[in-house]
Amino acid sequence: MKLAALDLGSNSFHLLVAQTDGASQLSKLGSDKEVLRLGAVVQEHGQLSDAAYRKALQTVERMVSVARDLGAEKVMAVATSALRDARNGRTFCEDCSARHGVQIELLSGDNEARLAYLGARSALNLTGSRVLVADVGGGSVELATGDDANCDSVQSLQLGFLRLAHAFPLSEAGGVGRLARYVQLECEKARWQLGRFDTLLLSGGTARAIGKLLGGGIASASTSQVLELCEELARLPPQALVERGVERERATTLAAGAAVISGLLAGFGQRELRISPRGLREGVILRELSQRATRAA
Repeated sequence: MKLAALDLGSNSFHLLVAQTDGASQLSKLGSDKEVLRLGAVVQEHGQLSDAAYRKALQTVERMVSVARDLGAEKVMAVATSALRDARNGRTFCEDCSARHGVQIELLSGDNEARLAYLGARSALNLTGSRVLVADVGGGSVELATGDDANCDSVQSLQLGFLRLAHAFPLSEAGGVGRLARYVQLECEKARWQLGRFDTLLLSGGTARAIGKLLGGGIASASTSQVLELCEELARLPPQALVERGVERERATTLAAGAAVISGLLAGFGQRELRISPRGLREGVILRELSQRATRAA
């Protein structure tokens, strides 16, 4: 069967259309992405501006059309931090349902963390290892620990790179260090509530971009290597990042994302580190498959 997951994120809207075997195997058929940076709009206005609202509606319409053209029998849409925070976020989700026939689930931070864990962990064989998944987004960072498919502790922290770039401008002297240190202190508080873990598994577009710069999609680099690269990237201007192979649309936010990951790694200490090619969207599809299997049983 063909299923689609639409992720309405703080930095971008992402679509994934996948062929599934009805159990747990996913094969990507197509994808789409639109950078909207709703998180920055919501920080400034407390809600989606009229222009952002219209653009977001148009983007959902286009992506739903793409999914259906690719044969998706169901489009599952989820909204995350920016639309959680926006005063008109729920109204936007209801508008999408009425206009485009797709139900949008406004995820709580905890549910977002669980879905990111499900998706990120599904890509790697980490049997027997207790894992902390850190999904780094524009509005928030979702943290989830567990054994195998069982996620038993979650937290959602307001540490998204768009949010913190506004609070700690990287262009100011010492801005990178202050941002990373703030994230480090918040993660040090969180680690005791999340419990023991053996492997830190990073998820999200920023983490994958850093993995590519390290020379592998699923990076198996040491924490110190990633930390060193993040500290370097956080100080580079967008054009320098483009020259290193970063997509132009990501180059303007990668420095802030790298600073967040730098603080995150410092806060959680030296552990085995991996970067997953999967995340929230795959988790949404895998949850749907699990629910279908339960109904059929």
